[in-house]
Amino acid sequence: MGFALPKEVYVGTSAMIAFVIDLTRIPTYIATWIVRDGSCYLLLPILVATAYLGVKTGTLLLQRISREKFRKFVFVALFIVGLALLIG
Repeated sequence: MGFALPKEVYVGTSAMIAFVIDLTRIPTYIATWIVRDGSCYLLLPILVATAYLGVKTGTLLLQRISREKFRKFVFVALFIVGLALLIG
């Protein structure tokens, strides 16, 4: 946010970082057998559908919100997360 990037670039960059982290984390979980209960894999189609709907909803909301409101939302969210990390 400090570089005054467009909101689409900010969200896209954040999404790609999360995607790359997940690409390394999920195979690690599978390879090390951290998830031992195979029934959780039945949830994967639901999780994929939920992620898709989340992306679509986020895209619609991002188009409707102004750049200034987006900046304020991000700053408030970061403040709350920072406060939670300090407290908890």
